[in-house]
Amino acid sequence: MSRSSVSSPVKGPRHPPRAFLFYLIAAAALTGSCEDPMVLGVRAHELRDRLLAGDRSLVLSAPPERLAELARLGPGALYYAARAAGLGGDPEREAVLLDLASRKEAGLFRRRAWELLPEALYRKKDWPGLLAFSERQAQAGIDDYLPRRRRVEALASLGRLPETRAELDALAAAWPDRAARDEALLAGLRMRAAEDPGERAARIRELFALASPRTEDLEAALGAAEAPAAAQAAAPDAATGGADPSAFSEGELALFRMRLQIARRDYGAAYRALAPAQALLSPDLPRAYLSDAGKAYLYAPAPAEGIAAMTALETAAAQGSAGTPAQAGGEADPREALFIAVFYRARMLARLERKAEAAAEFGRAWELAVSGEDRDAAAWYRTDGLLPGGRREAAAWLARTAPSWHNPASFADILERLAREALLAKDGATLYTLRTEVAPRMSPRAAFRLVYLAGRAAEAGIAPPRASDGTAPDPGEYARQAFEEVRARSPEPYYRLLSAHRLGLPLVELPPSRPVEPRKPESRSARDLRRSGPDPEDYLAGFALYGLADLVPQEVRALEGSPDQPDPETLRRLAALLRDRGYPAASMLVVNRLFETPGYEASREDWELLWPRPWPAEVSASTAASGMEEHILYGLVRSESFFRPAVVSRAGAVGLAQLMPATAEETARRLRMGSYDLENPADNLRLGSAHFAGLLRALNGRVLPSVFAYNAGLSRMRQWERAAPGFPDDLLLESLSIEETRQYGRNVLWASVVYGVLHYGLDAEGALTGMLKDR
Repeated sequence: MSRSSVSSPVKGPRHPPRAFLFYLIAAAALTGSCEDPMVLGVRAHELRDRLLAGDRSLVLSAPPERLAELARLGPGALYYAARAAGLGGDPEREAVLLDLASRKEAGLFRRRAWELLPEALYRKKDWPGLLAFSERQAQAGIDDYLPRRRRVEALASLGRLPETRAELDALAAAWPDRAARDEALLAGLRMRAAEDPGERAARIRELFALASPRTEDLEAALGAAEAPAAAQAAAPDAATGGADPSAFSEGELALFRMRLQIARRDYGAAYRALAPAQALLSPDLPRAYLSDAGKAYLYAPAPAEGIAAMTALETAAAQGSAGTPAQAGGEADPREALFIAVFYRARMLARLERKAEAAAEFGRAWELAVSGEDRDAAAWYRTDGLLPGGRREAAAWLARTAPSWHNPASFADILERLAREALLAKDGATLYTLRTEVAPRMSPRAAFRLVYLAGRAAEAGIAPPRASDGTAPDPGEYARQAFEEVRARSPEPYYRLLSAHRLGLPLVELPPSRPVEPRKPESRSARDLRRSGPDPEDYLAGFALYGLADLVPQEVRALEGSPDQPDPETLRRLAALLRDRGYPAASMLVVNRLFETPGYEASREDWELLWPRPWPAEVSASTAASGMEEHILYGLVRSESFFRPAVVSRAGAVGLAQLMPATAEETARRLRMGSYDLENPADNLRLGSAHFAGLLRALNGRVLPSVFAYNAGLSRMRQWERAAPGFPDDLLLESLSIEETRQYGRNVLWASVVYGVLHYGLDAEGALTGMLKDR
């Protein structure tokens, strides 16, 4: 394939805005003299022009000891070069440049360099450098949890163990809540910094008893635990003064090995490690050991053996539970052991396809659960075991357990599966139960999906059940109430749009125009600029001007809540700058922060920033050749790639229209394209629109099913159609077995309608019905 240059997404200014250019040049004039000094072997003006054009190759290839020369370019050069090095995967130059920026830059450049440098040093494991920087922070009066924790890690890595122990104690005393959240990391550090063999043994046991220790800490702890045992085996006569306090029994070491293999997800090795220690599985063990033993039996797999082990554990736990909670100090709670035994036995029964027994055991586990997380797990797995087939029993079970859910979001996937099965079976009774008894417990997003689905199904003939007195709800009224609820309260524009359509109400109402306010002229002198650094707008604009636009959205988030947080008009100007310089994805992410701000009233200009039209000439040429409508292509490409021409998905799809190479090759052959480049917008859009047009023809001009096929493939789309014969397209979407495709369909439909109304003057009803054809 040939490679050609990528065209600009939109026609717009390619030069820096006047305010930033004044800041950059006027402040740079104070760096020394009016001369044009040499910087990294070239004249300063030449290097500045190359950086402004996005060419960072000279900086990224310069010897680290010469990087200080960049200060001659003026304010910000060291800092932006550091961020470029980080983005380019060069931790050495990133750390050097951030260190220079933390010393030589001013204002926001200096503050952000101070915040980022310790993380850069940490990533490259420069422990002496990290420790030296922590001293600088202490001298500057900076005393926060994360810098202090990084200091502890550096001390431990350098082997300065007494200081490590003292800092660990100080950390836990000053920030107990944050230290508790970092329990796994700090436990590993305490183990490494133990003062003597006895303390080390206690720290090793403490580490292995944690619910989620770090794998690298388990590896180090196991190595330390095995060393004394190995030494004693080599010289048994040497141990004359009683057992070494740091030695562990073979059974305990076997449990340690099991936990390490579970952390590595090597379940066969975990099962083999557990074999010599099965007799030690008792309610006296910390919960983490019992849970990991259950996983070892379940996934090895050895479910029959695991059932026997869990039954023995249940018997022992039942004798010792007596409703007694765990004691302070982390002693084992027999009630938790009882839950683990019943829960994992249920999972192993399910593995053996003994579904009725598994369902009963999950019900018992739900009743035995001590914590909300355990109760949710038992409820979820029982529901999963009832499907497919036991829809009404599953719905009744969810309705029963919903009031006690600890984390309703964890049930979203199983609820969508149940709703989908009910829809395909035309089971209005189950949909009614989900809408009335389960949806009120869910998040608004999940709840109103269920409400819309139940109402739309009733409207399509899948009627709700009769009441106990024999009366049946009127399907039309039932549907109307559902649509009114969704239109008023759903957070998803897709469902609000469809509900308004079913109610015959206006679909998309564009907000009034409010032009972006121009920036006020810079009032600071060049000398003040040099001393105080940039304001937030100049700081953020500099990323775009140095080819670092992808960092702008995260920098906007980094400034939120600080005195430098940009105001809404700054964000609007910044989004417009990013769009005009050819960075639509970054522009959309920036303006989206405004849409997420409670109470913010978006303007038409904001909508145009959130739904931009990059590469208009290429889009027009592609749709003219394929017959695809422009607003649909824009909706599809925005949903596929967020207008990033070089993006490659995990599956290997490339470019704006996210084409798989095999699909592109086949389409190019059909179009007789001798060469193409999937990262070139013109080529990618031509191939993507032609591929979509082919799907459209294969599916008789039905747009939304063609969208599904574009995402999941034509053969799978035909399977879905056969499973849902006669379903209207919006209910067909709800019946699809792949969540990614369902959400993709929602995204493309909503975006296409917005593009049609906003940029092409289409009537919203016409744009929607053109995509959503009832069959």
